[in-house]
Amino acid sequence: MTWRETRRLIREDHARKLASDKRPDRWTCRVALVLSTSAMAVLIYRLAAYFYSNNLYFFTKILSVLNIVLFNVEISPRAQIDGGFVLGHAQGVTVHDRSKVGRNCTLMHHSSIGVKLPEGEDSGGPLAELEDDILVGAGARIMGCRIRIGAGCRIGPNAVVLKSMPPGQVVLGIPATAVRPYDPVGEQCAESYIERAPGKDEEICRIGLLRTFSLIRADVAAKARVEGRVPGVWTWCCLAFDPAVLAVVVFRFQSWLYHLGLRPVAKVLSYLNTVLFTVEIGSTACIGKGLVLRSAQGILVNRCSRIGENCILSPRVTLFIGPRKGMNPLTDRVVLGDNVYIGTGARVGGNIRIGNNCILGANTVVTFDVAENSVMAGVPGRPLATWTAAQQEQARNPGPCAGLVPWSRVGFVRTIRLIRQDIGMRAKIEGKRANAFYWLKLLLNPPGLAVINYRLQVWLYGLRLYPFSGLLRFVNMVFFKVDISPRTRFGGGFILAHANGIVIGDHVEIGENCILHLASTLATGPRRNSSPEADRLVLGDNALIGAGAMLIGNIVLGDNVVVGLNSVVVADAPDNAVLVGVPARLVANSKQEESLGEAR
Repeated sequence: MTWRETRRLIREDHARKLASDKRPDRWTCRVALVLSTSAMAVLIYRLAAYFYSNNLYFFTKILSVLNIVLFNVEISPRAQIDGGFVLGHAQGVTVHDRSKVGRNCTLMHHSSIGVKLPEGEDSGGPLAELEDDILVGAGARIMGCRIRIGAGCRIGPNAVVLKSMPPGQVVLGIPATAVRPYDPVGEQCAESYIERAPGKDEEICRIGLLRTFSLIRADVAAKARVEGRVPGVWTWCCLAFDPAVLAVVVFRFQSWLYHLGLRPVAKVLSYLNTVLFTVEIGSTACIGKGLVLRSAQGILVNRCSRIGENCILSPRVTLFIGPRKGMNPLTDRVVLGDNVYIGTGARVGGNIRIGNNCILGANTVVTFDVAENSVMAGVPGRPLATWTAAQQEQARNPGPCAGLVPWSRVGFVRTIRLIRQDIGMRAKIEGKRANAFYWLKLLLNPPGLAVINYRLQVWLYGLRLYPFSGLLRFVNMVFFKVDISPRTRFGGGFILAHANGIVIGDHVEIGENCILHLASTLATGPRRNSSPEADRLVLGDNALIGAGAMLIGNIVLGDNVVVGLNSVVVADAPDNAVLVGVPARLVANSKQEESLGEAR
């Protein structure tokens, strides 16, 4: 690839980004793209691809790591992406080796394309191919070898595409199917997406400095209550390194500065929130007191959203406007009532109203209004039996856990042994030797560094050096976009395939030689009739957790378990189980370790 061709692709990317944002093609608007994380992520990819094509691999690796650390975007320089490439938001986007993307394609946040083949397997062309003018929705996965998506397709949120699709279709579901032809007139296109201009109701969101501090105090108190902490000075000190708390504090000051008229400063704070904590909340979003982020990991709240009091948002939650059939981007907005709990990976898009005291399950896609006291789950979301008031209160405020998976002191020698086992397993998977040169290569390998950081974090936590352990957790979140609690037990050979959106909560036990792919979540609760004092999540040896998969609640999974893409596991499973769906169901119980090894 020549430098002239690279410049042409960059110009086409910027021109389409300006058109999709409805900005005039002026020099000042092009300069403003510097503060656009999505535009900068595409620019860095173009430069990395140029260096790779000219065999300058060191600079390629530096730029690829920079894209992961700053913008939470992992696009392989071996991917073939034509001009007019746009990222809806620079959060959790992954494009694997030798994927092929046509002209004028848009990838929304938390989406991924392609899959890596085992070393030495015949590649024979692109692994996944997207033709021109395709929109890949938030959280969608296009996985498998030699998959071709026809021109003009629209992949829905959280869809899992495992086969080729004809042109001009709307693709939805897990696994995804073509449900209807795409109608560009009756449905809102991503290219004509316009955020609603703030109107008179923006006045209710104007707040002073004293009100800002009052909201921050209520937010921290709500976070402490959800985590079962006793309010006080020590709690504030313990939460000082919590990225979820810091992200909410930054938003509060961002909103105050925006309505004070200091909009450039507010933009800088928004940029800081996106780069450091992968949390993107619009400055004009009206959010009541007591906002709790379970983890600062890939949360997106549109600038026109209205959120009530004491709401809880889990990792990778999206509140956005469109594209959706029959929507009006000039007037539509998402409105959440009070005491709403939104599970991991849920998407709420369009002119949607969520009533008070509602619970949205993990990976739920909401496409219509939800009445008060409702429980929603599924893709697309469907109402379930209403929980009792006590069950809903327990979901929102589980209280302190007794810790059946207590932290245990791990000595330094044991920590080094586990790190060596982790690196040895990674080298074995990649078909390489774990020699001194391989250890040096880990300095430019975010997933490997994230695991080493976690091991040291657990060691410091066992020594009761909580501030230092919290600081390492903060570093893992900011630099590698990995949030793992030190109150866990992981066996040796632990591998993160990609350091992108991994969340693992308290009271989780993982066996040896387990592999977690991007955007996977392991956490206890909330589930109906779950007990916060006894909840724990146990995963056996040799497990493989697919991209976007979620394991929620007090469950025990056996050895050699495989969890499919975007699946939500809420029940126990035996050895050698293959789990797929929302909620996940047992689709196979194979004992052929060779096939499982190929999958890994």
